[in-house]
Amino acid sequence: MDSALSRAVAAAARYVADSNCDNTAVFEESLRALIRTLDGVEPTGRLSLSNDFVRELLDYCPHILAANTSSAPTRSKLLRLLFSLGTLNRC
Repeated sequence: MDSALSRAVAAAARYVADSNCDNTAVFEESLRALIRTLDGVEPTGRLSLSNDFVRELLDYCPHILAANTSSAPTRSKLLRLLFSLGTLNRC
């Protein structure tokens, strides 16, 4: 899990700095991989918000969602990831 989160955070950082085609493709692939990983977690699992990777990824979300350079598919994948995180951490 941490490796998928780490890759997603690194890809998000590159994407926020420069949303060129290569960075977009890497970021979207890291989101897909992280979503697949989260979908395989037991329903009783939880991700702590004290996890540095989770916090850092959440910090990038408003910038990516608000950027006019973010494509609809990129925003959609990010929203899907946020949904998966919310579902995994529901009470």
